[in-house]
Amino acid sequence: RRAASMSAARAATTVVAVHLNARAARPCSAHGVARSTRGVTAARGQVYHRHARGSRALRPRTSAADGADASAESFDVSDAPAPARAARNVNAFTRTKEKDPYKRLGIDADSTSEEVSSAFNFLIREHAGDERGVEAIEAAYDRIISDRLSTRKKAKGLRKLRKEKKENDADYDPAILQRVKNMFAKPDQQTLIRRSVLYAIISGWAIAAPATSGPAFQMAVAFGTCVFFLNQKRGGEKTLGTAFRDSFIALLCGWLVGSIVPVYIPLFPQAMSPELILALFSFASLWVTCTFLK
Repeated sequence: RRAASMSAARAATTVVAVHLNARAARPCSAHGVARSTRGVTAARGQVYHRHARGSRALRPRTSAADGADASAESFDVSDAPAPARAARNVNAFTRTKEKDPYKRLGIDADSTSEEVSSAFNFLIREHAGDERGVEAIEAAYDRIISDRLSTRKKAKGLRKLRKEKKENDADYDPAILQRVKNMFAKPDQQTLIRRSVLYAIISGWAIAAPATSGPAFQMAVAFGTCVFFLNQKRGGEKTLGTAFRDSFIALLCGWLVGSIVPVYIPLFPQAMSPELILALFSFASLWVTCTFLK
């Protein structure tokens, strides 16, 4: 009976081995082949033992060498620790030695701020885990930002300097013009109105006078009035000579302008005589002198 039991056990083992070999012959993955090989090894080590109750049971018995082979065959990369898997998947940054920060980030020097930020974020995600590469990327980004801020501050300072220079140039006047400005001053409104009315009356008197007599008398009155006002404005002490000189210069300027302008610009009717036109320009020049000259 014992011999018969052993024969049956060997037959069963042979059937299982044939079945597993047939499955192993099918195309499958490397993991499946490893499993089939372990199955064959386990089947060969099975031994049927009779229990005390008289029942038959299948008890696998595997040697230590078979267990070591099975554990070695069943090792897979997915069973490795997480740091090892991360080390295998790191994408190293290869432009760490590039000195130009724009070339290190892979952009042009005229790129906008949005393009610089996009390139920085992309490289940080792409090379996460490479500490040296991430430091090089951050250093290039910081240098670009600092350079652009410095350039912006310099441009702002230059614009401010240009604006100040323009304002200074606008306020600047040549020395001769400043000297002329210092010679004149605006009087109060009452004085301005009174003298304007006075010289308007003198001008109307000259126009209404007969053409045969001419405006000589009116010219003398206007000249004497100018000398009086200048002398009064300057205090009346030893200023009569300068007042007479300035009034005479004003009279000459009026005559000069009156003899040139009407020739090229016909401002007056033809009925007016040249003497009357010269007198009107002289009245205007004397009014400006006695009213605005210091």
